[in-house]
Amino acid sequence: MDIIIDIHSWVRWLVLLALVVGAVLGFVRNGRGEPFQDGPYTAAVIVVDVQVLLGIIVWIFNSGWDAGFFFAVLHPLFMLAAVAIAHVGLVRARKVDGPRANLVVAWSFVASLVLVVLAVPWDRLA
Repeated sequence: MDIIIDIHSWVRWLVLLALVVGAVLGFVRNGRGEPFQDGPYTAAVIVVDVQVLLGIIVWIFNSGWDAGFFFAVLHPLFMLAAVAIAHVGLVRARKVDGPRANLVVAWSFVASLVLVVLAVPWDRLA
């Protein structure tokens, strides 16, 4: 189980990077009037999905409900909300015509990023 916890800890950096890059890309593409292409955004959401899956595995097999309020409730709740917002933003962006779709996904990634930053246990940097 320790290896999965270590992987989960390291993948946090990929999640942060993916959300930042996705948000910046969305704002830049919107500013340039570029058409929406969901490939890079989908890749970012997949990174977040993998991280949440690892977190669920850790939570279930590591008795997450006994880990104190932060790890039992706040961390999983915020992270599930973050992945949901990223998914909803991507789906909504696919339904918007023109470059404005980039802006929709960018703002959803910013909202997800805020939740992730709030819920990361920064005292356990590994």
